[in-house]
Amino acid sequence: MLDRYGESASPQADTLALTPDEVLEYLKNTTDCDKTPLAAIMAQTEAIGDPAVPSREHTAILTWLGRAFELWEREYPLEAPLPGQLRNLKPLCTALALFDDRFLQPGAHPMHQFLDILHARAVGWQPSLDRVAAVLEQQIAVASDHARTWFDNEDLDLANVRDEFSAAIERDQARAARMTQRVIDTERGKVKTIGAKGEAVRMLNAAIEKYAVPRDIEDFIKGPWYSSAQLLLLKFGPESEQWLKMSETTDLLMDSLQSLEDATEERRQYIFKVVTQLPKEMRRWLLSLHHDTEAVNEAMGLVEYTHLRILRRQPVELDYLAPLPAPEGAETGRPATTVDIGDCEEGQWFRIALEKDAALRAQLALRADEAKLLLFTNMAGIKVLQIGFSEFADLLESGKVTPITSGHSFSRSLAKAAGIETTELLEALVEVMGEAPTGESPSPRQPASETALALKLDKDVDSGPVPGAVDRSTDDNPLDLPLVDELEPEALGNLYSAGADKTVASEGSLMQQAQALGGEETATAVPASRAPEAVECEPAEPAAMEPEISPPTGKLSAQSPEDLLERQINLPAGTWLGFHDEDVPMMARLAVHDPEEDRFIFVNRKGLKMREMTKAQLLTLIDESLVDILQRSVDFRDRLVDVRKTYDD
Repeated sequence: MLDRYGESASPQADTLALTPDEVLEYLKNTTDCDKTPLAAIMAQTEAIGDPAVPSREHTAILTWLGRAFELWEREYPLEAPLPGQLRNLKPLCTALALFDDRFLQPGAHPMHQFLDILHARAVGWQPSLDRVAAVLEQQIAVASDHARTWFDNEDLDLANVRDEFSAAIERDQARAARMTQRVIDTERGKVKTIGAKGEAVRMLNAAIEKYAVPRDIEDFIKGPWYSSAQLLLLKFGPESEQWLKMSETTDLLMDSLQSLEDATEERRQYIFKVVTQLPKEMRRWLLSLHHDTEAVNEAMGLVEYTHLRILRRQPVELDYLAPLPAPEGAETGRPATTVDIGDCEEGQWFRIALEKDAALRAQLALRADEAKLLLFTNMAGIKVLQIGFSEFADLLESGKVTPITSGHSFSRSLAKAAGIETTELLEALVEVMGEAPTGESPSPRQPASETALALKLDKDVDSGPVPGAVDRSTDDNPLDLPLVDELEPEALGNLYSAGADKTVASEGSLMQQAQALGGEETATAVPASRAPEAVECEPAEPAAMEPEISPPTGKLSAQSPEDLLERQINLPAGTWLGFHDEDVPMMARLAVHDPEEDRFIFVNRKGLKMREMTKAQLLTLIDESLVDILQRSVDFRDRLVDVRKTYDD
């Protein structure tokens, strides 16, 4: 860093250098935070006629911090007035960089993590959010003021400031996540309904185009039979055997309605055989009328009467029916093959400038590739935009949509300001530095060492995580900054839930009927009654910490509430369980077990509450093989307790 920024030092730096105490005092008294740290100090010295200047080492650090803040604001912009609030922390960051070597390691210092968390939360902030905007603005102001008290109390634990801010925004984040999930679930139901309608229309229109049929049958084809096709698709899907059989039944029905006046005897025998078997198959697939036997009989009576006339060779007027219209909400515009929306991923933030409204910051909550649909929500989790692929592609081409980068933004700016932008530069730096010497942390007045000025970085530090990503193991990008959030999930987090496309019914009657008919079957994993096999490479865990569940006494059906309460459950905190008592499997970790309140609380990988149940409810699911024990990890606290017990013995 000295080679990069030390050249800007004044010639007087070696003879008239400010002492560390003087530099700290000038930083504390800085009022114009729009200036760079170096310019702010020089402005104060010139105002009082002080000829002293920061030392060459201090000048390099001051210039580096100024450049880092400049990059941070330019490459990770926030809506005004938040940038002004964050600039107020510039003097504090500069003081920490001068007197704490940890600050020279991007991502390692609590202040880096605090600013990373702050930016990640504020990336979607806009004044138009009213109360939500005011709450976050106040939270940032309180946390910033608290952090700046370090100048008066250098023993202030900035990690606590970080944690207090994280706790303050956690409830708002959880509320927004719930709101977003409701929007996603509703939209997925609508998308699935539209998809089912579209597939049913394609199948029926193909048959309508192929066959001319009696006009009397049109209401049946476009009414109950069309609705039943949608319900079957919602329940089983377009790749299912049931859908294939219904499509075959539709083709047989249309073929059987053709006139036999000029047909051969072989054709008549074939149609006679089909007609005798067809009603049974049709009744099986008339899902929309299963609740009304009389309506089923009436619909089938019309078909059977038409068949009777055809078999008697009575004249039947045939005509080609008008095709069914495409369902509302289907993607329109350019053909799908010409639409390119890039690598837009769910969770990514965008700045979208619409024609009449002001530009909005929105997060991609749902990307429905089959329906060619994108759904965006704001920071509060409220739906703000729903747009098709083709229209979004047009906005991208016109520059009206700009991706917003987030994730460890301040830490990445510090690294970039030091010239570390590529893997090659990082490897060269590590090679030159070699093994960094270890030692005690510097005192508040001890300047950062020359070694620290080189910005020590471990080889497994990450330069730029994708928003929402949690994997640190990418080999092609070793600049792995330490993750800010310590809520990283267990390794098997995605193994249990991967591919589970949670589908929730929309408000339409078709989805409600599909729910009444039952959902898709879900494959179960290992029953909870069987403990998972231990992995050879992992150390054996203390027996006292293993999950234990008392077996039921007698038949499961005869279990009384008292019997359930007498049984014991020993699930250590942190145990991952898989629940498949609902349509979609869910994985959750045991966070709280309160025996007095008789409750088990399970959270997801982000620490958000997923389920809460009593002991009796949990035991019932376990006895019915609806809960799987997926993983039990022994953490540091468990090992410490075990060591202490061994030592005491």
